[in-house]
Amino acid sequence: LREGLNSFPRFVDTGTIPFNAAQVYGAEALVEWGPFSLQGEYVGMWIDQPQATGTYLHGAYLEGVWSLTGEKRVYVRELGIRQQAVPYSNFFLVDTVQGLCLGRGAWELGARYSWIDLNTADIAGGALQDLSLGLNWYLALRTRWMLNYTHAILDRDQVTSHADIVSTRLQFN
Repeated sequence: LREGLNSFPRFVDTGTIPFNAAQVYGAEALVEWGPFSLQGEYVGMWIDQPQATGTYLHGAYLEGVWSLTGEKRVYVRELGIRQQAVPYSNFFLVDTVQGLCLGRGAWELGARYSWIDLNTADIAGGALQDLSLGLNWYLALRTRWMLNYTHAILDRDQVTSHADIVSTRLQFN
């Protein structure tokens, strides 16, 4: 996004980096224990620049998600992704033997810590740490409401700043 009236400034940004070659390394893992999952990823990049020596940029995250209502997200091995939770009962009116009832949908509580370091001897892109807490409510298979709080700590140009962000989103697939 460009900075302007309807956008926001980038927290971290390396700008254009001239390079001869780049190598990207990464590792990720996902562990599930019933309704709880723990997932993390690390990515690093070696950049061979014409006028610099040994540029390395890297970042990582670790997140835990707990399904309060017991649903599990299905992992699709062929695509390397997890699908969204499928509620045991939709929030909308459900026809049961007792007549029309209101279901509870699926609820998830999550926490995530992430960081990225784009500072090297030759690049001052900034370093950012985020701690996020989130609540997901799946009203039905293709309808989700999300509420997130993020506390961000930015170290850029030898200045440390903090931001507190509250966001919400209603998503229809």
